Amino acid sequence: TAYTSGFTAGSDTFDYNGSLSHDTNTSIVIATGASLQAAVASDADATVYVVVDSDGDVNFESDLDLFADGVSNSRANALETRAQNSGLLSYSGLDAAFSNSEAVLIAIDLQTNEDVNTANNSGTAVFRFTNTDTGSVDTVSSGELELVGVFQDVGLGIADFV
Repeated sequence: TAYTSGFTAGSDTFDYNGSLSHDTNTSIVIATGASLQAAVASDADATVYVVVDSDGDVNFESDLDLFADGVSNSRANALETRAQNSGLLSYSGLDAAFSNSEAVLIAIDLQTNEDVNTANNSGTAVFRFTNTDTGSVDTVSSGELELVGVFQDVGLGIADFV
């Protein structure tokens, strides 16, 4: 969240210039699924996981829109908390799948279940995840998740990461 001032409005692709690593991959390798566990199951060593929330989470969507409409650290922290509490990041085996030296991007697409004709009602949040807290087994904790991008009214997919 220290990088919120660097967000660029009006883009629908994401060019992440930070370092990523998972297993032997350090470049953009993308997998998708209905949860983090499903996405990892489709590609165990990807560096970008796109989680598609087809059920909708009104509070998560609302916090995404609040952040997009007024960028602040407190709103970024609220969005990170919503991601953790959504159930989309629940993963039995998380600590075995990600070592503490690895960093991946997790994009949560909340736009899929929205009315595309209604402006500012959802989108995609992109987080950087580093598994550094194995004391809380198989849990994504607040210190491990950092918001790095928000796309309002856009559902990011595999082709959108460059």
